[in-house]
Formats: sequence, C-alpha cells, structure tokens
Amino acid sequence: MTARISKALLYLWSITLCCTAIAKEPQVLVLYPATDPPVSSIYATTIQGIQSRVNSLSAIAIPETVGLADIKPSIDQLHPDKIIALGNQAAEFIKQTPYRSQALVGLLYFNPADYHGVSLKLDSQVLIAHLQRLIPRIRQVFVVENSSHRILQQGPSLKTSKPLLKVQTGNDLMTTLHILGQLLEHDATPEDAILIPADIPKDILYEASQIAWRKNIVLLSTNISHLEYGVLMTFNPNLFAVGEQLGDMVHQEPPTYQPIKRIDVSLNKRVAQHLAMYFDPSVLSGFSLVLE
Repeated sequence: MTARISKALLYLWSITLCCTAIAKEPQVLVLYPATDPPVSSIYATTIQGIQSRVNSLSAIAIPETVGLADIKPSIDQLHPDKIIALGNQAAEFIKQTPYRSQALVGLLYFNPADYHGVSLKLDSQVLIAHLQRLIPRIRQVFVVENSSHRILQQGPSLKTSKPLLKVQTGNDLMTTLHILGQLLEHDATPEDAILIPADIPKDILYEASQIAWRKNIVLLSTNISHLEYGVLMTFNPNLFAVGEQLGDMVHQEPPTYQPIKRIDVSLNKRVAQHLAMYFDPSVLSGFSLVLE
C-alpha cells in the first residue's frame, strides 16, 4: 500500500512539474512595420526564425501612420512576457512604454547601451573567418564607417587578426568619404580590401569602383545592392538566423546584446575574374547570390 501511494505521489509530482514548465513558457509578441513586398519578406523570414525557437508567439504589424497610442491597447491586452521589436519604428515605440525592460530589438544597428537584442553589426570574428576562407591572399581590410552608422562589432583580437582589420571612422559622411578617397588613391594596395560604408552615395560609389577596378583593389560592402556597382563581395545578415538568435535570447536571463552571428555572402563573379580570383564549384555554391 505504501509503495503504491509513493508511486502515485511521484506521478502527481511529475505532472505538476510538467504543467509548471508549460505554464512558464514565455508569451512573446513581435512588433514590426507593415510593409509591401519585397521588404515585407525581410520581416516574415525573421519572424519565421523566431517562431522556430518560441512556442507562444503573437505579432502586430504597425502601419507607418499609426502612433503608439493606437497600438498600446493591443499590447496591453496580450500582456506579453517578452516583446521583440523589429526595426526602428517598433524600437522607438517600445522605448516609450513600461515594456522596455522586457524588450529585445532586432533588424537595427544599435549599441549595447541602447537596447538588448541582436544588432545588425557584423561580428568581427565572423567576418575574419569568412575572409580567411574566401580571400586568403588579403593582408589587411580597411573598414570605413561613419560614426553614426558603425557596421562592425569589434572583437578582442581585432589588432592581431589575419587578415588585419583596420577601422577608420569619420565623424560625418563627408569625412568618411574623404577617408575612403585617401585609401583608394594612396594607401590601399592589391593585397588590401576596403569595406565601404553601406550608405555611400551612388555617384561616389561608381567613382570608387572605377578606381578600385583600375588599381585591382578589393571592395567589400554590407549593402547587397553594391554588387552591381563593382563590389567584389557583400556580407549581409542571414535573416532566419537573426530570428533564431532573438528567439534564443527570449529564454535568457538577464537579457543581453549580440551582433549577428551568421551572415550570407554574395559575389560579383565578373569582378572576381578581373582580380584573378577563381572559386571551386563547391565554394561558389556556398554564396547566397552570385552575380554573373
């Protein structure tokens, strides 16, 4: 009799633990801007990545003309344990609410002091690993960035990495473009690469690519549209993986800050051929996009 009672109590305890675990599953709300295709696919893919890591998920698409007062009642009604804000509009909304302390931000460039979540900044160690694998002949990479739009999260071994990453930052766009011009005209060699600003004006980009082509200097970017202007490779976030990162962070306490950990690399094959760079079919298949 005692043994049967003990087994029954153990069974009941197991059920209680199971129910408690289910009850503690966080209720997650995703806020993102309402956009048209193809931009809408950026958010859809990221949300799919979040959903692969989170069991209880709701989402609200925010029209551009809507204010915080219009959507706050919907947020209050859902009463989420965690909020994931995708993009600047959603992040700004959450900043003004009591939900900020339980919010994670994604699809936005930001610093650890700004928000918790996954910044669009490149992890320097991830970038170095790709460069070592794809362009081993490169000796150093000049990273040119605007202080208002930093694209690289610098790791502890930045000064000893191979290739060496040298970050050069301008205080504004004009200063940043001057740094780029100095590198192209005087400092960079065919053994170097330049990671150019993502927001460089198209006319300046065209001139920069002409100089780089003539001097056999490798140009890199985080803006995939730059491929058409003569950039050799672009490095962009893998959106599904960004969603997975955010989904994993939902279960972490305390919340943290991370740069993107997985990136997609695209290639301009014509520029590669001009630079006498040739890739095995197995390597080519690993690029997310190959521009012929």
